[in-house]
Amino acid sequence: MIEFEAVEKYFGDRHILKSITGSVSKGQVVVVCGPSGSGKSTLIRTVNRLESIDGGHIRVDGRDIHTVRNINELRSGIGFVFQSFGLFPHMSALDNVMIGLRRVRKLGLDEARQIAMERLAGLGLADKADSMPAQLSGGQQQRVAIARAVSMRPAVMLFDEPTSALDPELVSEVLAAIEQLADEGMTIICVTHEMGFARRVADRIWYLEAGRLLHNLDTEDFFKLRQAMRLEAASS
Repeated sequence: MIEFEAVEKYFGDRHILKSITGSVSKGQVVVVCGPSGSGKSTLIRTVNRLESIDGGHIRVDGRDIHTVRNINELRSGIGFVFQSFGLFPHMSALDNVMIGLRRVRKLGLDEARQIAMERLAGLGLADKADSMPAQLSGGQQQRVAIARAVSMRPAVMLFDEPTSALDPELVSEVLAAIEQLADEGMTIICVTHEMGFARRVADRIWYLEAGRLLHNLDTEDFFKLRQAMRLEAASS
């Protein structure tokens, strides 16, 4: 579903992504982790062209994304959930979910409302449909953002540290929402430091350091390696 082939990215003289190569199969959940500044967020932002690349290729469902002329068409098939929710503050939760359905998908009001309500209800937010973002907790706002992205029926969902702006007690509700999407067979790339979540949900884990993909392992093997590295560090 997603292929990275020798992807390079620079910010000025800084080499951010260094020959990243890897693939994500349909229905697979890949967690991307690594230290701050390793290029994790930049990597997933290249998938829907929020960041350009300076070398290599990225393909989504077989299409090189840089040959797609209509960027809105590309992004409508790739859901993206940001750290900071990204809701429109002057719109209700329902209207936030409906906006893409109306403006991008060109659906009628009734159909858009029905889809939006179904998605909000599926994430436990049916009773918050008329609430404004300022009236919602951080966890509720992030779940509205997830509902908005998923309502577009994307082939792929990208999450950029979706719990990093949340108080600790709100983290679990957002991770549960992502876990629900994984159970439904959604193809997901999630940048996160929540290793318990990664262990439960991820099929593979990519570990980035200094712009390089150092490890691309199935989840069980990654945690075996992590444990071995901890034991080695403790004994040295």
